[in-house]
Amino acid sequence: GSGWYIESTTKNGGSTDRLDIPARLPYSPGAHAVADYRAERGLPFLSTLTFWGLGVPAAIGGVVATSFGIADSTSGNGDQLSGFLIGTGIFYLAIAGASAWWYFWSHSASFDTHAAQ
Repeated sequence: GSGWYIESTTKNGGSTDRLDIPARLPYSPGAHAVADYRAERGLPFLSTLTFWGLGVPAAIGGVVATSFGIADSTSGNGDQLSGFLIGTGIFYLAIAGASAWWYFWSHSASFDTHAAQ
């Protein structure tokens, strides 16, 4: 472990972020490696909570509601419950899709390493 790090301060001097450089790289000693910095994007912690706490249950509820709505509409009852269930299921699936997009779009700061060409 080298103990090296990169430190950045906000323009107003309020907060300082520190990111440790990878201590060990999967390359032999003396090999040339490049470490590309990838800045934090979005809100990784909050997007993870939203995905697992809201998105996954909404996806399950959307599939169940849509399935029951389709099953009710094919049974020939002709009531409005099937339309309500299908609409609700699609709305839940949209919520699940939005939370999944935010979860996969957000990421923490990191280094991506590769061998130099």
